[in-house]
Amino acid sequence: MMYQIGFDNFRRFKHLEPMRLGDITILVGANNAGKSTLVKGLLLVLDNIRSLKISWNEIFSTPEFRFDANEYHDLRIGTFGRALCNDVLSKDEIGFTIRLSRELNSEDGMGIKQKRKADFTITIFVTGDKTTDQITGTLSRILLRDNVRGIQFEFNYDANASIIEFLDPVSSNMKENLEGVKDTSKDNQSTKVEMRLVRYIERVGVNFFVDEVKNILYSEVLPDKDIANDAKLQSRQKEKDEAFIHEHSEILTELADDLSLTIDSLSVEYIYAHSVSQNTLFNTSDKNDYMAKVIHRFYRNKIIEGTTAYTFVRKWMRAFEIGDNFKIDSYKGDAYCLQIYEGKEKMDLCDKGMGANQMMLLLLSIASIIQEYGYRTIKPLIIIEEPEQNIHPALQSRLIELITEVNKKYGFRFIIETHSEYIIRRAQVYVAQGNFKDDKDAQDNCPYTVYYFPKDKDPYLMEFRKDGKFANEFGAGFFDEAATLAFEII
Repeated sequence: MMYQIGFDNFRRFKHLEPMRLGDITILVGANNAGKSTLVKGLLLVLDNIRSLKISWNEIFSTPEFRFDANEYHDLRIGTFGRALCNDVLSKDEIGFTIRLSRELNSEDGMGIKQKRKADFTITIFVTGDKTTDQITGTLSRILLRDNVRGIQFEFNYDANASIIEFLDPVSSNMKENLEGVKDTSKDNQSTKVEMRLVRYIERVGVNFFVDEVKNILYSEVLPDKDIANDAKLQSRQKEKDEAFIHEHSEILTELADDLSLTIDSLSVEYIYAHSVSQNTLFNTSDKNDYMAKVIHRFYRNKIIEGTTAYTFVRKWMRAFEIGDNFKIDSYKGDAYCLQIYEGKEKMDLCDKGMGANQMMLLLLSIASIIQEYGYRTIKPLIIIEEPEQNIHPALQSRLIELITEVNKKYGFRFIIETHSEYIIRRAQVYVAQGNFKDDKDAQDNCPYTVYYFPKDKDPYLMEFRKDGKFANEFGAGFFDEAATLAFEII
């Protein structure tokens, strides 16, 4: 799954053009520059898209967008007012734009397996009252574009109307992407049809986006404004538009099915920054003990010695100088004890340093993800917030070795929010050793995408060169800080 994410009027950003996220995306920059905002915004829109897809819209005239904690992630945003940019001057409206792209597997009528590309851009506009503690916003509009077929929809809940528009093909690869599907775009370029929006879908477990798309096939067509007062022309136009929509019903249904599969494949693991608890026992009844949750998940996954996930933990324990092996004991399922082995000696994890505790927690988290997703077709996006906490500089650079291996071996994508220059430096070394033929080859094919977040400007792509150096400069106070202090000493 490929992602792009952008915002309008969300927290620090008045407008942020959609940013492309790579295999391993690294976010660096000053405090309060927007790194966490990008992560939280991405999680927020993904959570709400998945919730909208399974929402029950009998109760509400328009679907809701939630800013409080939900079943996926606790993002601590809380209210519409806290999410709204302080500099917004016009309408109190937040926009989230996300692009989702993935390969889909299908079978033709002969049972032959085929691959096709799904590529959608979804923009959600949310309004609310910033003067109250409103934890939900109202969806005013949803823009949905199929980038493969060149078809876009607008659902306008304020105007109680929807528009479907058939555009020119967006790429020369359209025929390849639509093998077996009639290409009607050449005969019907830039055709726009406006319809009445179906607000209520009286079925529990409604597939929100997909049913809205499919309902366009059966909605009442509104007449063009120029013929609104002529009953005969109005009737003729309505018949023409209805015939046009039904002529394209097959491709619209396939579009809706591709959208459904794409949304179903959304999977995100969020390992947020936290303080470790150096306890002898990790009690699962303590909701604030993140380590207890991680150990409980690992234990419940039945990751035993000899499994891939167990071997993974042992390998990287040695790499990060934690120990040779480990053992988890359960006390009636209510608490766990984690012991570390160094040769024949053993000790409780709490007796190791803070760095060892922090790294062990990260390794157990990734091991659980490997156990649950390692051999699935759908792979998660793993977001890690400040993985370098309490880690010695020499070991911080190994974090990128760990993440690179997991990406290559299991296909998991990563977003890393960090202040560690050692993580960046090691990534540069990998690029320099990658034997890329030129700078464009390095930018297109190295697994790393690095964004720098300055305090007073929008984030920008650093862009790798083939020698591992960056085409752009970091802001003051990151790579140059050590040199600045050295000059002061001199």
